[in-house]
Amino acid sequence: MPGYSIDRFPDLSAEDRDEYTCSICHEIFHCPVSTTCCLQTFCEDCITAWLQTNRTCPYDRKPLTASKLSQAPRVMVNTLGRFKIQCDFWDNGCREVNKLEDLARHVVNCAYDPTKCAKCRCEQTSGHDCIQALRELINKLMIENEALKVNHHPDHGSNMDVMARFSGCINSGQMPGYNSDRFPDLSAEDRDEYTCSICQEIFNTPVTTTCCLQTFCEDCITQWLQTNNSCPYDRKPLSRDKLSRPPRVMMNTLGRFKIRCDFWDIGCCEVVKLESLTSHTVICRYNNSKCLKCQCERTSGHNCIDALLKQNRQIMSQNEVLKTAYRSLQNDRGNTSDGARSLSKPGKFNKLLSRVESLNITTNDHDGNGDGQAVPALPDSQILAECRRHLSEPLRLDSQMRAHMTDKTMSIVKQQLMAYNSVDAVCKHVCEQLELEYGTDWHCIIDPHGHNRARYNHEVGYYMCVKFGQTTLTIFHTNRLDWTILKARIKHNKIAPKLNILYTDMNASMVSAVTAIVFEVIHRSDSIGDTVAAIKVEMDSRYPPTKWQCFAYSKDSGNRVVSYRVGKYIESYVGQLHVIIFQALQN
Repeated sequence: MPGYSIDRFPDLSAEDRDEYTCSICHEIFHCPVSTTCCLQTFCEDCITAWLQTNRTCPYDRKPLTASKLSQAPRVMVNTLGRFKIQCDFWDNGCREVNKLEDLARHVVNCAYDPTKCAKCRCEQTSGHDCIQALRELINKLMIENEALKVNHHPDHGSNMDVMARFSGCINSGQMPGYNSDRFPDLSAEDRDEYTCSICQEIFNTPVTTTCCLQTFCEDCITQWLQTNNSCPYDRKPLSRDKLSRPPRVMMNTLGRFKIRCDFWDIGCCEVVKLESLTSHTVICRYNNSKCLKCQCERTSGHNCIDALLKQNRQIMSQNEVLKTAYRSLQNDRGNTSDGARSLSKPGKFNKLLSRVESLNITTNDHDGNGDGQAVPALPDSQILAECRRHLSEPLRLDSQMRAHMTDKTMSIVKQQLMAYNSVDAVCKHVCEQLELEYGTDWHCIIDPHGHNRARYNHEVGYYMCVKFGQTTLTIFHTNRLDWTILKARIKHNKIAPKLNILYTDMNASMVSAVTAIVFEVIHRSDSIGDTVAAIKVEMDSRYPPTKWQCFAYSKDSGNRVVSYRVGKYIESYVGQLHVIIFQALQN
């Protein structure tokens, strides 16, 4: 097969293996090219052989010809070139593992190549003469050398000069790319490969030129082309219609880079994948674009009441649309006779009708059944039976939780609905499991009629409302530190034995020692007060003579401003416990 055997890459991760495997030969890309129809990448030999007997793309089946193939962007080729691969002559005894980009250079000189002369490393031919072979090789290199000198003549211009002339074309505001300092785990190689040469930041919405396959931020190259008609890299003619999206492999690799939250500077400690940054930012508790009181978007001259009224009008409009759809479905169902043609497949119609009914669109009779009469209380068995019938297709009305928390909460709810035959028991155990997972306090309300109008003061990002049939479950969190629950979470490994450090100027060995002290003290203490006192004693004993200080309190219950000795301060979280340890300045 044209590609490189996957078994030759000893350090290749599962993600890179999937992303950089050709779907035709099922090997690692060799000379990758990308299609223009779906931006899928293949080995050049693989897709060329395919197109000799086919006229469509093997991925999306759209029309495809060899002229519609383009070389993969340099970023992708360079990333591929850094993969470590075993020598071609591994089976002959060579144990060299080189970067893919260095493989050809190594193979030329590999002592285990049976086709090469052991003395001069040239091709072994009939009547081989080492001196003659080396002279021929030198002549070839001299010809290549002269060609390189011509290509680098000063008349061809300098890429650095091009970039210098471009300085000042970008507005003085924030650059389009992502600040490289926001990527704590980014390697130096990835930093170089995924940096836009215009804004000098990590790519944001990258596009690739067709002339030189160079990649830039879309906003950067668009601004450049407003005042230039040539590529900033190779100076060839370039226009916006000659820009294309990079292959999916490159986008997926970029999406996996870990980036700090947009609100890191004001307290958020989340580091998420770049592809998840937008979804996290929307629910981030430090997002100042949302009003902390009404949770509406904060605008100029923001008024909570006006914002909520606007939101209410929008919801009412949505409800009117749903009501119209509901009535239309009912009329169509009533008008369809045995001899008439049905609206669509019966199964699809009934499923759509069930989803509209499950929205529970109500009239002004919020507390009744539509006739002004109170709805009778349902027995627990009937409520739970209905929930279990809809267990596989719950309707999520609202959720402010992150994706992984939403999935975990739904899993816990379903488990408890199946495990207990009492509504109270289900709520009790849902709360217990969530507190063990995420800390105190969690609350669960089951409303069999969907008419609950209570208002909850929940913590931002910790709220979910979900329906099973006509039964609504509301789950939310209010922040309170429970010492017993905190210790149980540590015991059951729900909190890793590692400090979530907000800031420290301690060295690594001291941080390690402080971590061990904090978790050992929490394990044997019965309250926050006991913990603070014990931590001070342990730190005084370990690092005399200056006395140590310690603050410990519930997370998000305020801040402390202290004066401390340089190199002797650490501020961190243990679950919901905020811990500050430091040596105070002496008067």
